[in-house]
Amino acid sequence: TYAITSPIKGVVVSRQASVGDAANDQALFTVGDLDGLVAEFHVFSSDAARVAEGQSIVVRSVDGSLDASGTIAAVLPTADAETQTVQTHGNCSNFYDGFLPAATLGLSGLDDQGFARDAWGSQNSRIRYAVFGGTIVANFPFTNSATPSAMQQATISNLGASATDYLQICNSGTGVTATTCNGAANTLTTKAPVILYSLGANAPTGGTGTDESKNVDGNIVFVSHTPITGGANEFDDIVTWIPVSTIIKKMLDAGKLP
Repeated sequence: TYAITSPIKGVVVSRQASVGDAANDQALFTVGDLDGLVAEFHVFSSDAARVAEGQSIVVRSVDGSLDASGTIAAVLPTADAETQTVQTHGNCSNFYDGFLPAATLGLSGLDDQGFARDAWGSQNSRIRYAVFGGTIVANFPFTNSATPSAMQQATISNLGASATDYLQICNSGTGVTATTCNGAANTLTTKAPVILYSLGANAPTGGTGTDESKNVDGNIVFVSHTPITGGANEFDDIVTWIPVSTIIKKMLDAGKLP
């Protein structure tokens, strides 16, 4: 047998060969780098003037169950001759700042685009969610529609193993990094596969203090604690999470595990 090393970092999204097959010149595996997904959109020429590089976008799955946030990275300068549309490219690699798909969940009191807002009700007050975008035991992506059986392959024991970390919730933003709360004393949990959060009353202007900034900087580390009124480290974000044990039970109930 021979070890096969992928030339890029990523996850196996399809397999074209099995043990014992002759390799010949065919591809054996397809590896996808899920850290940098790109979506292509066709915009009617009449709307092209309203689209610009750097604008925020939210891409929703066909069934409405998942959102991915990102930015418009490029707007092609010419229209397609057949469709008369302008093509735009959006980078959708952020697992950590989506809007809760409230319409799909059957919630009421939604805004005009089908999203739920918190009690403060502004455009910035949409309830957000983050989902773990990494892999379980290095091989199985926790969130990847291209490999829908990945969590089954990872097995319940690995999903709930003490060594398996997900999103991190910290007591404070002081001293944290993009991947850790930097010590057990500052760690509420490392077992949060899904987080729901609101940016609070100061959503339009907040997010600049040491603690609130950690909830909008696009990585796996979040902060949750009691409110702090005023000052440079004002904090009124509301953060809650779904434990991995709840995810496992719901998947068992739905017949998606083991």
